[in-house]
Amino acid sequence: MPTTKSKWTWLLWLLSALMVVIGLTLSIGGAYLATLGGSLYFLLMGLALIVSAVLIFKGKPSGAWLYAVAFVLSIIWAVWDAGLAFWPLFSRLFTFGVLAFLTALAYPLLKTRAGLVARKGPSFSLAAVLAVALIAVFGNTFVPTPIISADNDQAPVKPVAPGANRKTGKAGVTPPPVTVSLHWIKSIKPTSTNFRSRGLPILAISHRATAPALKTRTHRSR
Repeated sequence: MPTTKSKWTWLLWLLSALMVVIGLTLSIGGAYLATLGGSLYFLLMGLALIVSAVLIFKGKPSGAWLYAVAFVLSIIWAVWDAGLAFWPLFSRLFTFGVLAFLTALAYPLLKTRAGLVARKGPSFSLAAVLAVALIAVFGNTFVPTPIISADNDQAPVKPVAPGANRKTGKAGVTPPPVTVSLHWIKSIKPTSTNFRSRGLPILAISHRATAPALKTRTHRSR
C-alpha cells in the first residue's frame, strides 16, 4: 500500500482507482457476454486490470508489468478483431492507452516503493511517446472519416425496357390508364354520416370549375 512520503503518491491512487472501475465494468459485462457465447477477451482483460490495480496499490512494479502485457495483447486482439479501421481501433484501445501512459509515469515510483533503483529516463520517454500518440489519435477524431468507403467496382445499371416499368403486382399486369373528369369531381359530395360516427372533424368540400383555373372553397359542415 502506498504511503504519503512522496508527492507522487496520488498517481498510484488515481491509477489504481481507474483500473478497478474499468476492470469491474469489463469483468461484469464480459462475464455476461461470455454466457451469450461472445468473446472472453473483455472478461480476461477486466480481471487483469483488477489484479494490476491491487498490485499497483500495494506499490509493486509487477502490477505495471502485468498491465503492459495485457495492453500489448489488447493491441494484437484489436487489430485481429477490427482490422486497421480507425474508429473500431479507437473504441478498443484509447482508454487502455491512457492507462498505459499513467502506468509509465508511475513505474519509477513503484520501483522506489519496492526498494529498487528507479531509472526515470526510459519510463518518461515511453510516457512521452504514448502522450504524443494519444494526442494525435484524439485529434484525428475531429477529422471526417467515412464509416463505409465507396467501392469503385460498382454494379452496372441495367436500362429498363420501354413499358416494363409500368408492370405492377405479382402477375406483372399493366394497370389500365385512369381518366378523371372535372364534371365528375364536381358531382362528388362527401357525406358526414360515416365520419361523424367515427368522431372525426367534418369538412364539406365543393368544387367549382371556371376557366382557366379551378377554384376550391372549403367550409365546415354543420
